[in-house]
Amino acid sequence: MENQLIKRTYFTILYFNCLKHSPTTFEVWRHFLDFSQKSGTVDFGQIIKILEQLKIKGQIKNKKGFWTIKDNKKLAEDRIFRAKFSLVKLKKIRMRVNLIKYLPYIRGIFISGTLALQTASKDSDWDILVIIKKDRIWLGRLILTGFLFITGQKRTHYKIKDRFCLNHFLTEDNLIPESRNDYSACDHSFIFPIFGKKLFQDFARLNWNWVRQFMPNFQIAGSSCQNFFLVEEKWSKRVQKLFEKSLEVFGVASFFDRFCKKWMIKRIENNPETFKKGAIVIFNDKELAFWPDFKRLNNIINLPIKSSSIFSKISYENNLKMR
Repeated sequence: MENQLIKRTYFTILYFNCLKHSPTTFEVWRHFLDFSQKSGTVDFGQIIKILEQLKIKGQIKNKKGFWTIKDNKKLAEDRIFRAKFSLVKLKKIRMRVNLIKYLPYIRGIFISGTLALQTASKDSDWDILVIIKKDRIWLGRLILTGFLFITGQKRTHYKIKDRFCLNHFLTEDNLIPESRNDYSACDHSFIFPIFGKKLFQDFARLNWNWVRQFMPNFQIAGSSCQNFFLVEEKWSKRVQKLFEKSLEVFGVASFFDRFCKKWMIKRIENNPETFKKGAIVIFNDKELAFWPDFKRLNNIINLPIKSSSIFSKISYENNLKMR
């Protein structure tokens, strides 16, 4: 059992290193990965002991409090720089979300991806999860996409830096995503709100159980980022209600939502990216998700791995819950 814990602790560091993230001791414990779902919770003291064993054997390194595998020490230095880039980008996002929050049907914006991990590069985009009012996901997506396109804030194939990447939408009455696997568990364990704090609390609570299947030590915890970057909602709610009431008059919103649904589904089904091998594309009245190049375990573990008594490459794919 101890040997398995050593392998999984090493794998946790390797996994996050491949995501360009060098975890602290606490993060190794909190985000301890067990895709076999056999180890259960692991004591913090055990993790400290295992990390020291791996360090003594030269399998991992600790620099400035960050853990990396032995051939990837530069990540520890990069983490500080990437964290600075991430904070600068979050300040920019906060300014722009202060306008987005007035748009009708937008109920929450949660930061995900490299920004949530604080591993963003200078030229990276902004991954967000958008929560939309129930029964208005198609119209809500159109309004947000149109606003960001007109204001030059939407990511395109050629313009990426500091632009919103709109690849995931959920309705407020469906906060559990359809695709639940190792990578999305990692993503959900770092995600935090910039708009819609109350909805995020429900989101975190509802997703806690399945995330724990892959990260048995994971606990819901607040962070300084969640409080510092949150935008005020008091006045925006009143403006939203006014906009929404005007759109709902005589069933105008329902008509446009049905029209958007028909038009968008046709575009999605005609897009060759939708059905290519490995893609995850979800489109229904509760969730819209677009990951044509979805990351899976074999794509993420892209560093050279040598067999050893400490770690040997293990196939976890049979235990993953893929769509």
